[in-house]
Amino acid sequence: MREINYWNNKENCIVEAKKYNTITELQKHCYGCYMGLKRNDWLYEVFPLKNKAVGYWNNLDNLIKEASKYKTKKEFRKHCKSGYNAALRNNYITYLDDNLFIKEDKRFNEEKNKNHLIYVYEIKDYNTCYVGQTINLHERDMSHRRGRKHSDGRITYDGLYMFCKHKNINIPSPIIKEYELNAKESLIKEDDWLNFYKENGWNVLNIAKTGEFSGSIGSNKIWTYERCKDFCKNYLYKNELRKANYQCYYVCLTNDWFDEFGILDKKIHKNGYWNNKDRCIKVARSCKDKTDFIVNHQGAYKSAVRNQWIKEINDLFAKS
Repeated sequence: MREINYWNNKENCIVEAKKYNTITELQKHCYGCYMGLKRNDWLYEVFPLKNKAVGYWNNLDNLIKEASKYKTKKEFRKHCKSGYNAALRNNYITYLDDNLFIKEDKRFNEEKNKNHLIYVYEIKDYNTCYVGQTINLHERDMSHRRGRKHSDGRITYDGLYMFCKHKNINIPSPIIKEYELNAKESLIKEDDWLNFYKENGWNVLNIAKTGEFSGSIGSNKIWTYERCKDFCKNYLYKNELRKANYQCYYVCLTNDWFDEFGILDKKIHKNGYWNNKDRCIKVARSCKDKTDFIVNHQGAYKSAVRNQWIKEINDLFAKS
């Protein structure tokens, strides 16, 4: 047990503080030392590098300098929480993620995670089925039966639910077709089973491109061609559309509508690409504000300024 006024001794505080990289860590693990440093005005003497000026992390160059120390976004978040939060707040995180961090696609680790399975719901009286793959059949089954609840309170239902509701029948129990698959194998096997049922004359609910109850992520009854086309007007890239509404993204993917709707794969453009007013306006509409437009779409922004379209784009942000 430490003596009274132990943390009013500067040397004691320094010895303890050296165990931690940040003030936050010190505060969490040794509150007495933290209060001693703060009470005696030693805190920023001991942590001089952590005493960043107000707005320091709002500067992209400072963020790049710090983020370059880490291999992944996860490491950046762990070791520099203030910088990471500022990058999120200022919409710089996508830039850092695309240009600095190593991508770790855990879904397709073929040596590990053999926990996927293929399942099917067979509605034999109607020669209709739904094929899927998952790592948790119980949760997926509940999702089919109760719908998917979103953060805004909406509940959406897939083709299986809508079909059974329309026919006034119960959703049958799922049948496991294959198990102990990794993610990549499960996607291949899922496609194999979909083709198997189609070739044998079954109506496959989750891949049918036409029909009232088609669509595995939500139904095409909801995301029609016209609705998808209208929704895609506000987006330029596939990853942006996927984040905004996965149902629309999935329906466009399965129906090969991306090219038709002008949804691009990567943010890599040939010279002169942004010398098109409609493209600049379209990408501006996908931004939440002018700062987002300037930071994340510099090519479009510079072209808008150069071609004197910027006033019209500024008016868009003023209305929003």
